[in-house]
Amino acid sequence: MFHVGRSLGRVERNMKLTKQITPFLFFTVLSVFATQALAGSADSRAVYDQLVKFFPIIIPQASQDAQKDTMKELLDTNAPQLNYPPFPRTWVEIGLVKTQETKTNFGFNLRSLSKAFPLGAVVDTFVQAGVSLDYSIDYRYSKTTTFIAMTSSRRLNPGQKQNSDSPFSYLTFGEPKGQLRSIINWDDKVKKNYFKVENDYPMVGLCKYEMSLQIAKTKKGKVEFIIGSYSDDEEEVQPVSYAVYSNFFQIESNVPIQDYLRVKCQDSFSEAVRFLVETDFNKLIAEYFANYHPLDSCKLSSTTEPAGDASCMEWFNSTTPKAFRFGTVPRCVIGKWGTTQCVLKSKKNGACPLYWSKEGKLTDVNPEKRLYSKATAGDIDFACDEGLTCKSDNSWLDYIGLRSAHCK
Repeated sequence: MFHVGRSLGRVERNMKLTKQITPFLFFTVLSVFATQALAGSADSRAVYDQLVKFFPIIIPQASQDAQKDTMKELLDTNAPQLNYPPFPRTWVEIGLVKTQETKTNFGFNLRSLSKAFPLGAVVDTFVQAGVSLDYSIDYRYSKTTTFIAMTSSRRLNPGQKQNSDSPFSYLTFGEPKGQLRSIINWDDKVKKNYFKVENDYPMVGLCKYEMSLQIAKTKKGKVEFIIGSYSDDEEEVQPVSYAVYSNFFQIESNVPIQDYLRVKCQDSFSEAVRFLVETDFNKLIAEYFANYHPLDSCKLSSTTEPAGDASCMEWFNSTTPKAFRFGTVPRCVIGKWGTTQCVLKSKKNGACPLYWSKEGKLTDVNPEKRLYSKATAGDIDFACDEGLTCKSDNSWLDYIGLRSAHCK
């Protein structure tokens, strides 16, 4: 189950990484790996492997036998299906949440007019004016494991089992009204809580694993005077979440409540479904960064127009030097920060760069992002447009360090 929605509000972000990285680096990592890698490649596993390097949630492994039995109970589609206990119902929910928050702020704060106007010093004496503008993007990324237990105050008929064959036939409607029951036993000796499981009262549990990201865009403006002030705030939040629920399982009276969360749900269930959840979740995030992020400068196109991408034509005609326009076309691509940007691509016979790989072979990409790996000598060259390949000219200039290459 997943949910994607938009609302107004403010979000926070807080998760502990195993490596100490700055908020700016976190923003970079999330943008790059959740967008660029995924949008540029269909290999979801590769994206997941890159993400977990920066957002690891270490979940202990259970024994193989216990893991096998637990997985059959939690995820097997052929397992006996228990039902929601009928109303009136008591619900207990506990969870573990790991989150991280980062904020990126842009703006200025002018506290005095004395430097802005010739008579500002006089005005400042009586007015004490100030102006501030602020634009921020906040990210809150979280992974949540939840255990839910529920029971009913309605009693089963004697000997009636709780299953899907007769979901409501077991109800006894002659129960006295208002018989709500306490469902937790406190063991003072070991300082642990256990569920009070009673015959004929249905009590079931389930596990949930969820990933979510909330992206808040905030604009704030404020003007202050000695006699008052005026402010205008605008906030927009995009929440994205993806969750998977387990089968219902029978609650036992001899298992501590925290063990259900930490052993059954976290150690077993979350570990089993995490890859599925994170793979699909990353696709949702990649779509947002590539199409709706406020720092996007163009729109990706599913078709390749010979003259260039329509969303980049204005950029191409207004900012690109005329000397570059003859042999290039503008394209909208995923940039290194994960957002879209307009770039120049070389046409057929246009100059393009080649690089030395670690193996000493020529390649038109620089996967290692290494300095001093460029093999061609030109400074004004661009990657080839779609359908073209960058090939070395193989001239005698190669031997004196003046190698050149063009798109073919």
